[in-house]
Amino acid sequence: MIFRADSQDTKLFINDYNLESDWDNNMKLKSLIEWIKRWEADANGKDVQTADVTEEQHKAMAQLYTYVIQKYYEIIPAATKK
Repeated sequence: MIFRADSQDTKLFINDYNLESDWDNNMKLKSLIEWIKRWEADANGKDVQTADVTEEQHKAMAQLYTYVIQKYYEIIPAATKK
């Protein structure tokens, strides 16, 4: 499947959780590196800028992460939490 974002307002967020893990032979990290190579090979890939994330967007991400963590503690039984 190919996804093309035609809007300049499109934002890409990458979950970097477990990038350092070696239990899967670092497949998540290797996959991310390959995707970055593809994006950079594409003329549009040069426009991927993490520095362009605004303070408002950082706050929105923090609120979302806080919500997810709260739901985790609310929904997941204590015995199964690590």
